[in-house]
Amino acid sequence: MKHPTIMQIRIGIIMAISASLLLWGVLLTRPMPQVLEVVPYTPVVSTSTPSPLKPTPLPPAPPPHPPRAPLTLPYGSVMLGVGEVVSVGSYRVVVHEVLEDSRCPSDVMCVWAGMLRVRLSITGSEVHEKTLLLGDSVSVEGVQVELSSALPYPKAGSPVDDSHYRLTLVVNPAPLTTPPASTPNPSQAGECVVGGCSSQLCVESTQSEGMVSTCEYRESYACYRTATCERQASGACGWTPTTELTQCLATANSGSGGY
Repeated sequence: MKHPTIMQIRIGIIMAISASLLLWGVLLTRPMPQVLEVVPYTPVVSTSTPSPLKPTPLPPAPPPHPPRAPLTLPYGSVMLGVGEVVSVGSYRVVVHEVLEDSRCPSDVMCVWAGMLRVRLSITGSEVHEKTLLLGDSVSVEGVQVELSSALPYPKAGSPVDDSHYRLTLVVNPAPLTTPPASTPNPSQAGECVVGGCSSQLCVESTQSEGMVSTCEYRESYACYRTATCERQASGACGWTPTTELTQCLATANSGSGGY
C-alpha cells in the first residue's frame, strides 16, 4: 500500500478548508428566520346591556273579498258575497249567511251531489226573509230571485269560509201567474148522480129531477154499469174516461144498435 505524499496531504487540506469556507459563506448569505411573538388573546367584555331584537310586525292580510258598497243594478245576474247588498229596481236583496254547504268536494267522488242553502232577505214594501237552495228560486211581491251558482267549490278537509263565497243571484221581475179556471162549487152545483132509463146518464143532482130520456136500450149502456160518475176537470159531471170504459164503448158501438 502506497502512502500519500506530503504534496497530496497539503492539497487535501487546502480543499477541505476551501469547502468549509464555501459552506460558511452560503450560510451567512441566507436570511435568518423571523421569530413570531405569540400574544395571548384577551376577550373584550362590553359593560353595556345589548338591546333585545324586536321582530318586524307583518302588515295585516286584507280580507279575501272585502265587502263592497251596496250595488244598484238593472234586472239580471249579480255576484254577491255574504253580507253584501244589491238594489234591483225598487227591491233590495241581502245575502246574510250560508246555512249549509254539503256539496261533494271537488277532489272526491260522491254518490250524492249534496246541497248549498243560504239565508237572504228581499225588501220591497216589506222585508221577506227566505231560505234558498242552490238552483232554486223564490218570488215575493213583484220580483223573482234565483240562486244560480256558488263559488268556490269545497275540497276534502277544507270547508269554505263564509268570506270566500261568491254567490250568483239572478233577479228578474216575477212571472205573471194565470189564475186557475173557475170551477163550479160542488156545494152549489150539487152532486153528480146517475140518471136515465138505462142509467146511462151522469148529471147534476139538481138536473135529475124531472129529467126525461128515451128508454131504448143500447149495448153501450152496459159499459156504464162499472163506470164512475163524478165531476170532471172541466167542472161538469160526466163519466170518467178510463181505458176500460173507452174500450167497452168502442166494442159496443161497433156492434148492433138498440132495439
